[in-house]
Amino acid sequence: MTEIEKQTIERACEQLQYAYARFIDFRDYEGFTELFTVDGVLDAGIELKGRDAIFSSCQKRSAGLRSRHVITNCFIDVLSHDLARGICYLSLYRLDHKAPPKHGSLRRRVPRSSSPTCAPTKGVRLRPKCRGSSCRTTS
Repeated sequence: MTEIEKQTIERACEQLQYAYARFIDFRDYEGFTELFTVDGVLDAGIELKGRDAIFSSCQKRSAGLRSRHVITNCFIDVLSHDLARGICYLSLYRLDHKAPPKHGSLRRRVPRSSSPTCAPTKGVRLRPKCRGSSCRTTS
């Protein structure tokens, strides 16, 4: 296998990971389901076998649910022309508009100050020093 063939396979596998996130986030369940083989398995806490089971499960998602799957650190190991394995990091952000807040309100009063000062962290106060269009932070 040439280096270009290997890179082409790696890129296709990376795109598969990104497509997974995009289809599910934008509620394109048909596109999402098509990413799997007919007998494919999705294991996301519950094992779903086959496209029909995967599609059915997707349709049961709450209408108020919004998600953003952030995919990073993709690594693909190309084993042959027909076989590759990969791993990536997934950060999932979810909001269900029907669910009540679990930890109270996100609103909070922040006291105003006459000088722009960041909140202290371990006794350190950061004050931006701006000159013209450049700005740097000093402690």
